Amino acid sequence: MKEKLGRNKPCWCGSGIKYKKCHLDRESQTPQRKQKLLRRFRRVWQRGRCFHPNASREECSPQIISAHTVRRNGDLSVIAKNGHVYGLVNQKSAQGTFHAPSRVGVRQASTFRGFCSKHDNELFSPIEDKPFRATTEQVALLGYRSVCYEMFMKERSIEAMDTVFRDADKGRPLSHQKILQDRINNMIDGSRKAIREIAPYKTIYEEMIFDKNFSNLDYYVVSLAQAPEIMCSGVTQATHDFLGRRIAAIDRLDVLISPISLSLIATDGGGAAVFTWPSDQKYCHNVMATFSNLSEKEQPHAIVRFAFEFFENTYYSPDWWDGLGEEKQSCLMERHQREVGDPNDGSFQLRPDDCLIDDGVRAVDWGVQSRLSRFGSGVR
Repeated sequence: MKEKLGRNKPCWCGSGIKYKKCHLDRESQTPQRKQKLLRRFRRVWQRGRCFHPNASREECSPQIISAHTVRRNGDLSVIAKNGHVYGLVNQKSAQGTFHAPSRVGVRQASTFRGFCSKHDNELFSPIEDKPFRATTEQVALLGYRSVCYEMFMKERSIEAMDTVFRDADKGRPLSHQKILQDRINNMIDGSRKAIREIAPYKTIYEEMIFDKNFSNLDYYVVSLAQAPEIMCSGVTQATHDFLGRRIAAIDRLDVLISPISLSLIATDGGGAAVFTWPSDQKYCHNVMATFSNLSEKEQPHAIVRFAFEFFENTYYSPDWWDGLGEEKQSCLMERHQREVGDPNDGSFQLRPDDCLIDDGVRAVDWGVQSRLSRFGSGVR
């Protein structure tokens, strides 16, 4: 700071709090214990709100529930071993932050506190209580839930960064404080950008679902002969296609995203991989056009590459994972760890342009029963 900041001015860190109550004399304050920061962090993630468009005190039931983005009964229970699945957990080493598969109870896996019990039951009954038949309503609901989950994660991330991790520099010199606060502000800016961009798509899904008009929905559904050992629900930016081309940049705040969702689910006839996106998104169309040109034998392996490359909200069978062998596990983990962690330490790997090209890894043996799509020239 080039000039002395007034005590009652907003703090230089960007918190919006007065300097005297934020970073004044921060270097002489008692450092926060890691366990205390983690407890505060967990409390942030335990908070929630109902994402239903009509959410209000009058319309909502009193309880915000821990809703499953990947169904507990029928999906996670199919691949669980002794009530547990494998999921990714952030861990740290001397080289930086990395993801590692860890046992997660099916009651905790894939949950987010994004709906009250009333609206969760009402909205998602067609995919929770009825067999999956790839109706446009079911496909839209899978995409909608992924979008709501993403918004929840970004909102909680902003709150955790702003109210918890800003305190992690107590007792550190000013130079360290500035580095940490710059990182926090960059992450908050990125999350706010994501929320601004994904919010209109949440509205698009809601209009389709409540009006029962799905003309603005594109999708691609691969029906599998068996339940997949991997379950997934999420939305990501359409940035790379299956021919090894980067088709959109997302590393600038002025570049808009094109959201594409993936749900890997079990069905009464086996399983399904369900891709959805708004029909006006050309980048999503470009990605899925290259996917649709793959053969039935190639598509299951392409789905695995896509899931491990772009989605953290992914869970898999312990028996399947433990039986893969070290080489295949290493290849899949390398995908999972790319573009996560901190760009300022050794944990960050930039995603290569050819990230979805066939790498020869054959981790699954899924048979394709049928393929149903609606985009470009229509339903196929």
